[in-house]
Amino acid sequence: MAGYNLTQGQYENRTLSDDEMWSAFSNLFSSNSKNSSSYKFGFLKAIMDNLYNVDQKLTLTFDQLFCTFTEIYWNLVLKYGIRQQPVSKYSNGTYLEQMLNATAARYAIAIDIPFESISDDAKVEVCRKIKSKCKINVVGALFRDTKGLFYSFSRKEEWLQINP
Repeated sequence: MAGYNLTQGQYENRTLSDDEMWSAFSNLFSSNSKNSSSYKFGFLKAIMDNLYNVDQKLTLTFDQLFCTFTEIYWNLVLKYGIRQQPVSKYSNGTYLEQMLNATAARYAIAIDIPFESISDDAKVEVCRKIKSKCKINVVGALFRDTKGLFYSFSRKEEWLQINP
C-alpha cells in the first residue's frame, strides 16, 4: 500500500542502528521517494521543531504538528513567495497554497506578515484546514519513506509517537 493511503503505522519497537537510521533518511531524499511538493520535508521539520513538546509517551498531537507545519509554509509561501509546485495553466497552486492565500485574503493580512503576527482566529482557521487535508497524504507518506522507523501514528486519533 502506498504511504499516503496509510491510516496508521507502528514503528518497530527495537534499537535502531546508525546505518538503519541513515538509510531511512537517505531513502527520503532519494529518487525512491515521490515528491510532487515539499510537504514531507516540511512535516519532518515540524516533527523536529516539536521534539521538546512531546508528552511522557513521546506523543505529539496533529494540532501541534500541523500548526508548526502551517507556520513553516505561511512564511515560505506568503512571506517569501516560494511555490510548492511548478506553475501550470491547470493549477492554481497546491491546496496548501490556496488555503494560505485564502486566509490572508479573508483576514486582510499583508503577505509579508509573519505567521506569529496574525490573529489567533486566522491561525486556528488555517491550521484546521491545512491539518484536515494534509494529514491524509503527508503523515503516512513520510512514515513509509522513512521505512516506518521514526514514529507511529494514527490519523483517526490524530497523534504521532516518536520512536525513542
